[in-house]
Amino acid sequence: MARLHIVGAHTATFPIRVATTGTVDWDADHTTTAITQVSGPVSRILVDTGTMVKAGDPLLYVSSTDAANAITVYRKAKNDEDLARRVMERSKTLLDHGAIAEKDFEVTVSALNDAASDVQNSLQSLKIFGMSQQDIDDAQKPGTAVHPEIALRAPISAWCAEDRVAGAIGAGRDDGVLFDQRRSTVWILVHVFDRDLPSVTVGDPIEASNPSFPTTFHGVISYIDALVEPDTRTTQVRVVTRNPGFLLKKDMYVNAVILTRTRKNVLSVPISAVLRDSQNEPIVYVEAEPGKFGQRVVTLGFNRTIRWRS
Repeated sequence: MARLHIVGAHTATFPIRVATTGTVDWDADHTTTAITQVSGPVSRILVDTGTMVKAGDPLLYVSSTDAANAITVYRKAKNDEDLARRVMERSKTLLDHGAIAEKDFEVTVSALNDAASDVQNSLQSLKIFGMSQQDIDDAQKPGTAVHPEIALRAPISAWCAEDRVAGAIGAGRDDGVLFDQRRSTVWILVHVFDRDLPSVTVGDPIEASNPSFPTTFHGVISYIDALVEPDTRTTQVRVVTRNPGFLLKKDMYVNAVILTRTRKNVLSVPISAVLRDSQNEPIVYVEAEPGKFGQRVVTLGFNRTIRWRS
């Protein structure tokens, strides 16, 4: 009895800490991708990964028959419009002198409107391909050669984070260059199992770490996914965290601890009071009367750890 230390069980409040893992990803709220609109061989590459660019700067050029055909269609439509306008102007002069009927003049006006519509349609195709106004003005010049190159331009002023075209011989539709406007923050995509989901809410703080770095990264949960990943059977939770020194890289693994705001009032005892019986069930000894004790099977808490708090 002299060696026994008897304490009372108390109701205490504990934070539930969810330990899990995650992977680093770009901060998609501050990234965008410049996508090629045509397919064809890459004729020139002007920027490398890691380059800072300004909005509108050309990144690379793709030679494409689609571009050549679009320029040819635009030129033809522009020529037809010019011809229709001259015909309309001559018809207006003849109408003023009573040489033709008004209905004949209206036919020329309708032809001019149709030609103008064709010009606008073909012009939109050039703009969709990403041609600049200077390229469009050059395409209008008669007698000049048709250049089949289309420039892929930077949509924003940012840092070139990932080039998905540079390593290819040719570019296909939807190939492009990823730009990160703010490298100081990243996403950590944390994997949460079903048993932990009830305790996790948007706004919960997290602590992330990597064994290679002495730094602990802090962030908050901004989104909880609405589906379960079929491979891992976990729900993906998005965490926004600062990235001092740009240490965190895309697809890097991290250990994460979610400091949930959920609290549970539980009956607590010192962790040293919890023993195991022959069936490995957790038990404690309860003093039934002075000097006499009995075993009681207990259920451990949510985080499987009992801590004493006075």
